[in-house]
Amino acid sequence: MTNSGWDIRRVYFYLVSFTTLIMIIVGTSMFIRSLVDVVMPPPLYKPTIVDYKMRVSDLQKGSQLTKAEAEKMVQEEYTRQEIEQKRGRIRSLLNSISLLVVATPIYLYHWRWVVKTETGH
Repeated sequence: MTNSGWDIRRVYFYLVSFTTLIMIIVGTSMFIRSLVDVVMPPPLYKPTIVDYKMRVSDLQKGSQLTKAEAEKMVQEEYTRQEIEQKRGRIRSLLNSISLLVVATPIYLYHWRWVVKTETGH
């Protein structure tokens, strides 16, 4: 028994199903890409010796920093950058997981309603 009428409720359930299905596809793609970045991270930026020396020199200009203090500060900057890159990869992975966790049950509920009304069961 098929109900062929298109009322507002049926349109709503189809639109929500379509939208959440797209969210699931995008979330899955994001999850796979983020998982690869976490498991096999891209190489970290390693400054050249010239960049390193210029950064140390820039920190010393107009300050009372010794070369050792400036070098320590530069090393700390690079360490913070590495930590932020790792956090960013994990944050991206968690964002994709949360998108899937939110979209999947909404999709399943709405699509089951569509199937149930279309088949008459």
